[in-house]
Amino acid sequence: MNCLSKGYRLFAVLLTVLALTATSVVKGQPVEAGAGSAALVPVTVEASRSGSTQLTLSWRHSWRDAPGSPRGNHDGVWLFAKHQDSAGRWQPLRIAQAASDEGYALERPQDGLGVFLFRARAGSGDARTTVSLQWAQADVQRIRVYAWPMVYVPEGSFQLGDSAASTPGRFHAGDDPALPYTVTVAPIKLAPQAGALWADASSTPLPAGALGPSPWDGATAMLPAAFPTGYRAFWIQRYEITQGQYADFLDALSPEQAAARAPMPADFSSSGRTLPDNYRYTLALQDGRWRAAQPRWSMNWLIWSDGAALADWAGLRPMTELEFEKAARGAAPVVPGEYAWGTTKIIAIRGFDGVDGSGSERALPADANTSWSPSTQDRPLLGPYGAGLLADRATREGRGESYWGVADLSGNMVEMAVSVGVPSGRSFVPRHGDGRINDAGEADVADWPRIETRGRPFGDFGFGYRGGDFYNPERDLRISSRNVATFGGTRRLFGLGFRAVRSASQDQREPEPL
Repeated sequence: MNCLSKGYRLFAVLLTVLALTATSVVKGQPVEAGAGSAALVPVTVEASRSGSTQLTLSWRHSWRDAPGSPRGNHDGVWLFAKHQDSAGRWQPLRIAQAASDEGYALERPQDGLGVFLFRARAGSGDARTTVSLQWAQADVQRIRVYAWPMVYVPEGSFQLGDSAASTPGRFHAGDDPALPYTVTVAPIKLAPQAGALWADASSTPLPAGALGPSPWDGATAMLPAAFPTGYRAFWIQRYEITQGQYADFLDALSPEQAAARAPMPADFSSSGRTLPDNYRYTLALQDGRWRAAQPRWSMNWLIWSDGAALADWAGLRPMTELEFEKAARGAAPVVPGEYAWGTTKIIAIRGFDGVDGSGSERALPADANTSWSPSTQDRPLLGPYGAGLLADRATREGRGESYWGVADLSGNMVEMAVSVGVPSGRSFVPRHGDGRINDAGEADVADWPRIETRGRPFGDFGFGYRGGDFYNPERDLRISSRNVATFGGTRRLFGLGFRAVRSASQDQREPEPL
């Protein structure tokens, strides 16, 4: 009887230990999704154990072109994570292995800073899949995951410059301003001669009226072999960084880092406007957490240092202006004066059907395809709109999408890109961020352009502006417009946004249809 009693007690203890172990498996490593990221790609945590996590992700308007189709690309998601260290700071959490449901594929770069998730077979519509992740570190206590919509831009040739004499600063064939230049796998020579790349150097008035800088320094040289010309495949954010995604970024920084990267009231008032009239900017620090009242709206009031730090933190990198034109025009032939959707038709958004910011609103008029300013007296939407606002339109022109399906490359927010027009841009080396920024809140990747001082309004810092914004005239929204391609502004402006890219793995192969 005593032995039996001891056996029952031992069995009860064993059950208690198992119950406590099960509780620690579920609760010992809490996983949460970044709130701003989840506004575009909802994430459900299905299971979490020491060293691994299972997630279900969904996103709208996904696609993969059929093998052999003219375009031949697909969208996807960049999935990455952070863990909280013993000091309470968020550090990059590397992914050792990843697996997804049938019908979806994963690409994990060698650095393990994230994975690309995308359709494995041709199809279109809303996407939903479960992903299993094995972390490289098993002893972490708290995890945040982020899922950013991306588009894959395949390797291949494309044309630079739109051949329109009215497009300022445009690239062209070295010996003929009326001809575009074709980018191939061959090294690019910069020279005003046959077979080389050249550009218009004429200065153009800025929206405020002052004459802008020259978009071309006239240097003759070979573009360094490492410079991303756009020929090689790369991934690009499908939308400009949103206010929700940027709030996630600030919320993962120390107070000192966030103070360097967050717009302040002085930034708004410096443009002659005071809070709360801040061009639809909605971020705020509430109870110690950064939040965006409108997480889908594109982020504004940025400078280059903000975008570079964000790219470093996310394991991505800045894009070059050649990659910008590749992402916009794709493999299609040049259309003089074209916008990112491949035509010269441009209709300004003037309002919304439904509640602005609800996520279910529709842009008005029904054929509006971006936000821009027809004149200085006609600036209908003073601020950014939401990611995916036009995604349900029937045509590429109506959606305001590029050849590859990238949204808002013309209008809405300015795209900041590494410039080919100045020496500090041409020395750019496309290293990816390592998931960390320095204590001052700056990107610390070698050979990225950086602002050394903010004591002058603009200078040769190696970057410039492409694509135009809601405040710009139509000319600035053209794919090939380079009037501010070397601008290098040092002050936060209401129309400046950002989107990052990542070079595709050199050994990447398109998965076979299942």
